[in-house]
Amino acid sequence: MSYATLPQPLGRERTADPRFPADVPNAPFLLQKYVGPFDETNNPVHRFYHMQRQYGAGADGVAMGKWVAEGTSGGITMGYYDRAASAVQWRLADEFVLLDRWFQGIHGGSFANHFYLISAGVARYPDAPAAERAAGVGPDGRADKDGEVDPEGWVVNNLDPPYPPRRTEHILRAPQTTPTIADRLDAAGITWAWYATGWGGGADAVKQGLMPHHNPFQYVMRVMETPEGRTHIRDASEFSRALRDGGLPSVAFVKPHWKDNAHAVSSTVGAGDRWVGAMVREVMASRYWPRVAVVITYDEGGGWFDHVRPPAVDRFGLGTRVPALAS
Repeated sequence: MSYATLPQPLGRERTADPRFPADVPNAPFLLQKYVGPFDETNNPVHRFYHMQRQYGAGADGVAMGKWVAEGTSGGITMGYYDRAASAVQWRLADEFVLLDRWFQGIHGGSFANHFYLISAGVARYPDAPAAERAAGVGPDGRADKDGEVDPEGWVVNNLDPPYPPRRTEHILRAPQTTPTIADRLDAAGITWAWYATGWGGGADAVKQGLMPHHNPFQYVMRVMETPEGRTHIRDASEFSRALRDGGLPSVAFVKPHWKDNAHAVSSTVGAGDRWVGAMVREVMASRYWPRVAVVITYDEGGGWFDHVRPPAVDRFGLGTRVPALAS
């Protein structure tokens, strides 16, 4: 399939978005011509099998040519933001280190890549019900039926954790026992914590900002089923307090409120950039700044076009490039 112009970009309701013209040229285009960095947009599909199909060659024979044809959002997946939309992160990139070949670990979306972050592996659900399983899977991401779990029991899309709090009824009911970075840190006597906005909200955790499928230690048996293990998951407000008052662990992961995570379904690029700026300013103002390393990265690319085909290291990835900064 080829296009002289892109299909009409779709909005959050999967209907034509009136902010965009119906004849956007068939090429990457600047979103800020039509929307601002704090304006909500459609959430392009970014699932395990879809993404692999999008890597395929277009009508011109060039790879990464099927983002629109295999997408679900019309032409909006070809949109991009320039420096002005993420001014804080670009200032950090200019001053410190920008990694421009940093790829997400797994094709697709959030949970698989969060779990990869802590384990360098893929979660298992060998007894997943048929309703959650993909079927008829072939080469290059072809599948007769999409699913959260592949036919061999690997969790390749999104399921909520086996332990509450949860956001959906689609649940990975097998607690994970694969080794994680937590095991290595604990074995080495290195203190660590995962700070998640909303975690302190109990039954209202999701309302207060927690995104359970972005909270990978919530899937890990050793962490969730021991009092000592659970103390490593903390509300993000405790990160700010530790910066001010002392007591910051040697390794800290920090997750924003879902409205600040830059994900198109719940947030915006502008909101994510603002949150990054607030966190970095707190770190820079703290006693820890002279001897701290800060890494800023994203779980996945959100379904937006990239022209760089990711390296194939195994059948799970790598996925598309994602932003990453180090200071």
